[in-house]
Amino acid sequence: MELLITDFGFDGEGVGKVDQKVCFVRFALVGERVEVEPCQTHAKFLKAKLVNVTKPSNRRVAPPCPYFARCGGCDFQHISYQDELAIKKQILQRQLQKLGQNPSITVQASGQEYHYRNKVKLFVSNGLAFHSAYGQGFVKIDKCLIAKPQINQTIAHLSKFLEREKLFEKIKYVEIKQIEKTILINLFVRKTIAAGFQNFLSTLGCRAKIFQTEGKKTSLLASSDCFEASSPNSFHQVNDQVAELLYQKVCSLAKGKTIANCYSGAGLLSKMLLDCGGKKVYGLELGQSEHQEAENLKKRYRLASLQNIQGDCAQTLPSIKNQVELIIVDPPRAGCSQKVLASIDESAACELVYISCNHASFARDVGRLKNFVLDQVEIFDMFPKTANFEIFSHLHRI
Repeated sequence: MELLITDFGFDGEGVGKVDQKVCFVRFALVGERVEVEPCQTHAKFLKAKLVNVTKPSNRRVAPPCPYFARCGGCDFQHISYQDELAIKKQILQRQLQKLGQNPSITVQASGQEYHYRNKVKLFVSNGLAFHSAYGQGFVKIDKCLIAKPQINQTIAHLSKFLEREKLFEKIKYVEIKQIEKTILINLFVRKTIAAGFQNFLSTLGCRAKIFQTEGKKTSLLASSDCFEASSPNSFHQVNDQVAELLYQKVCSLAKGKTIANCYSGAGLLSKMLLDCGGKKVYGLELGQSEHQEAENLKKRYRLASLQNIQGDCAQTLPSIKNQVELIIVDPPRAGCSQKVLASIDESAACELVYISCNHASFARDVGRLKNFVLDQVEIFDMFPKTANFEIFSHLHRI
């Protein structure tokens, strides 16, 4: 099929029409005429694979990555970073306009377009691989241009080691995380393995730990020394530089306030809020390992004004909702439950900070709040070259 791309969708893909049916085409740009091959057909729309660009946009640039448009990791290597940010801003504006809201949106760019990502998830398919761009099979890779250099070095060494030890069939996928100068490798295995990983660590040339996770159990396989490290399963923002800017923004609101930090993870933001003058912080976190890390952090820095509470925010927030002045939520991509939103509405808090990596669930949740209204929205581009971005929003009680 051939069609003209006239718009872009909420995931940054090109949009055209085929026989009056909306067609979404990943990697196509507005104004381009393209040849496509349908890959998913639905009642009111279809998704198609880009086969050829017969009339390219003057905004199209050559992608630097040899896997681009085959690997499913990136969306925007074929346009300039300035154009990418403009698209992301328009995507968020459209979501909020659907709710009848039209706040001014500012954009904080990433200092690095490439080599910023401190975590990757690689599947095992006769090598280390990412999902393909169209959801069928995998694309074996040697390196990822948006990952940090030390992670790419780790990918190269690990791939050779797993091949030599014939371990590919025993591993489902691998997560590699870099925290400052430390590498954490977590092997999600089909069955317990016990290869010579201690000797392997010497090839990495950096501090590192290797774990294996079988089912819900994570155990240490090898360590370069006795240093402490975060749990390999703990949540950390993937772009260190942008995360620092985001948290500075959040912490600027903390002085003198009692704060509920919902979905608080390992407690890093809770500590920063206290360092910036917060009066008291409640850290609400469901995960057992993250809660324990937050407790260790509290003990290490003697944070008497931090109270970590383990449990689902839907159950824990109601117990403190009348004691807080500022609520911070940074939920998973699915957003907040109705119970959490109801607790926010019913709380004594005058301010709400909602942080999100999913513009759709963010807009939905903001629309469901009855007693708060947006007064500030800013995009922090945590994920350059992808269609994802982080949203900071400040809301005040009506």
